[in-house]
Amino acid sequence: MAEQVRPFLAPEESTGTISNLTAVITYILICFAVLAAVVAGGPVVPLLQDLAFPLIMLIFLFMGIGSGLIAGAGVKRVFQFFFRGHRRFCRGNPYYPIYGKMNISASSATLR
Repeated sequence: MAEQVRPFLAPEESTGTISNLTAVITYILICFAVLAAVVAGGPVVPLLQDLAFPLIMLIFLFMGIGSGLIAGAGVKRVFQFFFRGHRRFCRGNPYYPIYGKMNISASSATLR
């Protein structure tokens, strides 16, 4: 199976082996426990009701960046993947102003 998948991966996207996999899994499980505490504590703590969505977003952000750093991918590589994903995600959003001029009319929105 790996021999069939390997030719389709770009060389810069294959990260190799993870030497400290247990540390990465432990970190991800801790982040999910904090995430569950934020979701479960929302109805109980009034301030958490307003801040639940931004906190969940930050937890996922720190989980992704932290797990890449703990895995040993390096700061440069982790942020290359982060910004590549950010560019690919934002390209699909026609209201995101960084990637070109927006023309918004009543019928459609186009990005040039």
